[in-house]
Amino acid sequence: MHSKALGIPTYIIASNRLAGKYLVHLLAKHPFARPILCEQLPQPRLRSRLTVFVLEGSFVPLPLRECLRRLRLLFSKGRFIVVNRAQPDEEIMRLLTLGVHGFVEHSRVAEALADAVRMVAAGHLWIPKGLLQAHVQMNADATQRSAGGFRSLTPREMEVLELVRHRLSNKEIAEVLRVRESTVKYHLSHMLAKLRVGGRRELDSKANTARIWEELSS
Repeated sequence: MHSKALGIPTYIIASNRLAGKYLVHLLAKHPFARPILCEQLPQPRLRSRLTVFVLEGSFVPLPLRECLRRLRLLFSKGRFIVVNRAQPDEEIMRLLTLGVHGFVEHSRVAEALADAVRMVAAGHLWIPKGLLQAHVQMNADATQRSAGGFRSLTPREMEVLELVRHRLSNKEIAEVLRVRESTVKYHLSHMLAKLRVGGRRELDSKANTARIWEELSS
């Protein structure tokens, strides 16, 4: 079977057909993606399969919030990237709160789109590191408020936990939080002990993730 058939389905919803074909052309060079140009909301063949959506410009068939809601209902493992002209930080943060996982500026689409799709498909966010830090801080604060401080986790440990959830390495976490990698390892070891897990691999398991976040929100 040709490797393209095994690529991640990557639906391109673009403001016009020419723009859409260009994005398909950029992604078609990479075997990890199977770009598909569509002009309306697609219907799933396999609801549980990892699927990436690239929403170009301000064009979507519905208001963005409703479009994302419907796609999430149809594609349980859907991941979403917006391609648009440069936006202020506040707008990118708003996109994150709506459930978007990545943002690529038009001026950088040729160099960055394939990497964005690869990273988002792997469970990461694709946004500037400064905004990632702000997003992590916001989520950590919200989780702590809803969990009444979650027992003994410190605010920094909550930030590390948020970044681990997005599958960042210790080095990447250190870059985002602007601390040394040894400091990340220190916080991580304390956090894992408090959460009663043996390591990052165990933390990544579905059973432990469900248990931890159930405790966090209880």
